[in-house]
Amino acid sequence: MVGGGRMGQRHLIGALGLVQEISLVEPVSEAREACRKLADNRVVVYDSLAAIVDGVRFDLIILSATAADRFAQFEWACSRTRKILVEKPLEQSRARCRDIFALADVPGLEVWINHYRRSLRGYDTLRAAGGPYMITVSSGAMGLGCNGIHWIDFALHLTGQSTGKLLFGEIDPEEIRSGRGTQFRDYGGRGLFAFPDGSRLVLSSMAASSAPTTLSIITPNSHWLIDQTTDRAFVHERPEAVTHPTYLYGKDYATTERSELEYFDLSAFTRVFIDSLQQGREPPQPRLLEVAGAYDMLFDLLECSSQHKFDFT
Repeated sequence: MVGGGRMGQRHLIGALGLVQEISLVEPVSEAREACRKLADNRVVVYDSLAAIVDGVRFDLIILSATAADRFAQFEWACSRTRKILVEKPLEQSRARCRDIFALADVPGLEVWINHYRRSLRGYDTLRAAGGPYMITVSSGAMGLGCNGIHWIDFALHLTGQSTGKLLFGEIDPEEIRSGRGTQFRDYGGRGLFAFPDGSRLVLSSMAASSAPTTLSIITPNSHWLIDQTTDRAFVHERPEAVTHPTYLYGKDYATTERSELEYFDLSAFTRVFIDSLQQGREPPQPRLLEVAGAYDMLFDLLECSSQHKFDFT
């Protein structure tokens, strides 16, 4: 495991008890000690990749450090294993993401990415019903890099598309500070994306706001309104027997309240991933190359700032 910060510790909790040995690479001493305590000292700790002896190979490598230097970490991992799970966001520029995709596209190498929204089963019926979908995600300073990528990929998953087109984009002048250090930041802004099936995604992260995230999804016969913080949803659906013309919008719709659409436990997700590999099943996490279109869409939006490298974590 490369990275013992917040995300790495969640992966570590999920892996404990499932594997014979865990090796952890973490340069920050406080994070190393935190991981030792979590694992009750059942982890071999290194302070750098260079400290691992040449030729040592691993059954699985989890890249859970920040996106900075992810390409170098990925290149190293490719020489030490045939199975990799990588955290999001993948890298800090479009060029580096494409470099990683090229490294991953070789026979015998299996790479998954932790885009968890594809595994939220509460949206399966919505996806099966088909679109087109009008998806609106509104939030305060969640950050387009660290969280916006989840929503772009979720839109691709929901619509069944591999990519989409940016119709409008703007980036806030104010940057979003990171709790992981002054060397990191994220970005607010708004984007309107179009998909080949006629679906649309409106994605908004307001850098100057601390407001929580809400999600709205409209289909020809339903409207889902989800509050991510409380994990409560109101679902308005048109019964099959209702045949009113569309200008009588909302007439005779049935409304239900739902919960646990957004519930997610990263440690349990890692546990399912490892167990799937051990049992010879395909894990629920998507393959890395499946989500390549999402990263092109993300950088289409971020590059509206005229920058080409973005220091998110």
